[in-house]
Amino acid sequence: MRLNMYKITALLIAFLATNVSMAGLYKWTDDKGQVHYSDKVPGDTKAKSESLNPNTALPSGVEKEKSKLDKQVEEMNKRRAEEKKKEEEANKKAAAEKVRKEQCMTLRKNMQTFLTKNRVSKTVNGEKVVIPYEERVKKMEETQKKLDEVCKGF
Repeated sequence: MRLNMYKITALLIAFLATNVSMAGLYKWTDDKGQVHYSDKVPGDTKAKSESLNPNTALPSGVEKEKSKLDKQVEEMNKRRAEEKKKEEEANKKAAAEKVRKEQCMTLRKNMQTFLTKNRVSKTVNGEKVVIPYEERVKKMEETQKKLDEVCKGF
């Protein structure tokens, strides 16, 4: 019996709390032009009251500020995209420069071989064949042209 009384009391308190939280909020302007807010409808019949929902009511000027923030977010996203694009371009340029440097090193090594070795050979069908002098001079000229193109600035 005592347990039932506790349950009934708890339900009654919950019901009353719900009614209080569901109470309306009203806004009205008096004769002097002052704005009033209350949880009760104004007694003055001349005052026009407006029912407000505090859960959805937005302060004035919110839309303007929201549009400002949207513009700022859009600008920030554009800047980020531009920065990302610049970074990607810089990475591509650095990778290309690295490849160019490696090619230059290989060409210099080949030229050094042509200049310092008396006999330069190449592998043909699995056999080492000595490059004739005329072909060697021709390859040196080709290598020098490539060196001038690829290694410019190094």
